[in-house]
Amino acid sequence: MQKLLYISNESGDHNHVTRHLTSWGIELEQVPSCARAFARLINAADAGNPITTVLLDATRLDFNPAHFAHTIRFDKQLNGVRLILITPAVGKHERIRLKHAGYSRLLDIPVDKTLLFNALHDQPPESLTDIPRIIDRYQQSHSPLPPMEILVCEPDEINCRMLTRLLERDHHRVFQVSDGEQTLQALENHAFDLAIIGIDIPVITGNEVISTYRITHINRLDMPFIMLSDAAPADTREAGADAILTRPVKPRALIDTLTEVCPQDESGLTDAAGKTALRNATVRSMYQNLPVLDLSLLKELEKLGRSYDFLGRLSESFLSDMERLLQQMTQAFVQQDHARFIDCAQALKSSAASIGANMLYDLCARACQFAPTDWGPETLSLLREIEDATNSTRTSLNSYLEQYRHNLSKV
Repeated sequence: MQKLLYISNESGDHNHVTRHLTSWGIELEQVPSCARAFARLINAADAGNPITTVLLDATRLDFNPAHFAHTIRFDKQLNGVRLILITPAVGKHERIRLKHAGYSRLLDIPVDKTLLFNALHDQPPESLTDIPRIIDRYQQSHSPLPPMEILVCEPDEINCRMLTRLLERDHHRVFQVSDGEQTLQALENHAFDLAIIGIDIPVITGNEVISTYRITHINRLDMPFIMLSDAAPADTREAGADAILTRPVKPRALIDTLTEVCPQDESGLTDAAGKTALRNATVRSMYQNLPVLDLSLLKELEKLGRSYDFLGRLSESFLSDMERLLQQMTQAFVQQDHARFIDCAQALKSSAASIGANMLYDLCARACQFAPTDWGPETLSLLREIEDATNSTRTSLNSYLEQYRHNLSKV
């Protein structure tokens, strides 16, 4: 039987929704606040009887719904909980933001019975965090041409099929995604050799994808991008694309463009590092003034717990995880264990996100991009930056907690 926690008070659409839930035989528990809900979820998980679904009424929440989802998503015990939000009509960008925060479905008010039923019984969307494991299943090709792992995002199905066929014919391994958000997620999880994306892809445009990637992945600024367009708009190259292909893509033009943006050295490996020195210096300078902690998230966590014990325990757990993962990353580097290094970096990045450790999060995101071929002095340099960031994070968080404790003592 499905276990559901309903966050709402007894007003508005509450009784209407409750009748539907009980008629379907769902084991239902109701709480009036996010703070109570979080405590109940933790207690149920600790007792070995976890709650599988949380239904939230956005009009009755005492907490920002995106921050609530963020907190649930990064708690080790709760990251498998399905979140469904009942909300007044919101714009497209807000819906995207809420779904990205972790909500599997958004239901408009008044709640439609059929849509509610579907939301409770749909399978959650497949995560892109498995991309590296899927790609790594492929065996190395023995073709005289070096195979590349290429990410393709092309909204036109016929063009996408044709492009994939051309690339696979030349022994490249192709992974397809359907929108800009998935493109960034795929790039976050795997070090592709090349990305080919349409300028008009949905959710996030091609130009925005490239600009975002260039800013947030300064260790992989040599990553080539080819833009697909019906024409060649003037601002495409300004976003950082290395080349432009016009639709429909012609086989000869594709081969020539790949050769242009992915030149090979004598060993047959692609090498575009010489193109990025200026771009590296420009983007690195953007990180110098990055705040150590996201104070707005810490304030929201204060509201969620409403006592020092909650935020104190959360911070203590984070600092303990931080020290352990940093030590494991260092050991993995010394032992040249690339897979373990990346796993630790991903775990530390998620832990940093849960507490709002901005600087540490961004450095770990960079570490997650290192391919085995990148192993060397640059990895060691980044590891030292991460160690410095953990010291800064510890100092800043302890200072924040001390001030928070002091403020509570005055109440």
